[in-house]
Amino acid sequence: MNLPPFHYKKHLGQNFLIDERIQRRIVALARISGEETVVEIGPGNGAITRHLLAAAGRLVVVEIDPRLIPVLEARFGDAPHIEILHENALRFDFTAHLSEAAPKAKVVANLPYSIVTPLLFHLLKHRRVFSEFLLMLPEELADRILAPPGNRAYGILSVLLRNVSEISKRLTIPPAAFRPRPRIASAIVHFDLLDRPRVGGGNEAKFQRVVRAAFCQRRKTLRNALSAGIPALSPGEAQRACEAAGISPQRRAETLTLEEFGRLADTLPL
Repeated sequence: MNLPPFHYKKHLGQNFLIDERIQRRIVALARISGEETVVEIGPGNGAITRHLLAAAGRLVVVEIDPRLIPVLEARFGDAPHIEILHENALRFDFTAHLSEAAPKAKVVANLPYSIVTPLLFHLLKHRRVFSEFLLMLPEELADRILAPPGNRAYGILSVLLRNVSEISKRLTIPPAAFRPRPRIASAIVHFDLLDRPRVGGGNEAKFQRVVRAAFCQRRKTLRNALSAGIPALSPGEAQRACEAAGISPQRRAETLTLEEFGRLADTLPL
């Protein structure tokens, strides 16, 4: 595709996918029916948008760059089933905007790499209006999300995303498929969202707080990391909670399974 002259903004993580074969492959992986609502975050100049528009019953695109809004409106504004929103996805209330969507919406997005981690947390917060995410991520981040317990890459996102979804890596994309060309490879990762969390469903905020605290100082033992990450919790209380959950307080967070994190959250007096 020939793109018009455009000054890419590095702080917005603007790397536009220019390989049409891969664009079509991504949309095929999304398995969109004509009745579904699809949300695209960071559509850029609309390279993937045009394929999504042909497949979806309703398409909501969220773009932060004001220079791209007229481009998108000129290309797609006449279509009755598209909404082009000039919004910051990190602050956008997806729940309010999509609460009437039935069936639940899908997210298909080439996420801006400069904000990818906080955006994943934001999408988790609003996940109840979504059925699945199909996201383009830095391959290194994708591998961290998929890392198993005991792997040094295993961390907060690994635990929290695994708790609410089935995750699979579908495609690796080389830097040459983008303009401007990034320094790293990318990956398409599919998150099939569950109806309820695997563990910690009784108090999700508590579960997330415990996971974050456990990983806040990775090299510390659970006893010390938990008491450091949760100021109201003494080292003694952290130790007793670990023991009550059947977990050695001398272990480190990266060794715990999802189920062990669930037991730990259930026993901590928060």
